[in-house]
Amino acid sequence: MKFAVLGGGSAGQGIAGYLALKGHKINLYNRTPEKIASIVGSGNLKVSGVIKGNAKIEKASSDMREILGDVGSILVAVRAFGHESIIKESLTYIKKNATIVVFTGYWAALRLRSILSREQRNDIAIAETTLLPLASEIVEEGH
Repeated sequence: MKFAVLGGGSAGQGIAGYLALKGHKINLYNRTPEKIASIVGSGNLKVSGVIKGNAKIEKASSDMREILGDVGSILVAVRAFGHESIIKESLTYIKKNATIVVFTGYWAALRLRSILSREQRNDIAIAETTLLPLASEIVEEGH
């Protein structure tokens, strides 16, 4: 399966690395290119801990169009105050009938549903989790 992970902080890199090591194709987005510069350059994300390995990242970019162009499953891993802005920014590029999952949602599905309705994008399914399914931290750039 192919996923776009929106958010290149510790949560986003953790989810991206885990899923890539499980064989999924991953596009990783971060609004500031500096945070993912080493991943952009190498295409790899080093994962250590319970799960270890070099995770291949298909695309890493701060260009939303590039990340979302061919993906129907979107994972949002940004802080709660950024949920609405990242969805508004990405809406133009989200494919028809896509699915969005927001990690640590804090009622994001309800808030974002109203945005999707206003923009007449009721084709998009949206869900949220209470917590991340893993714990992660950035040890150094690209790791």
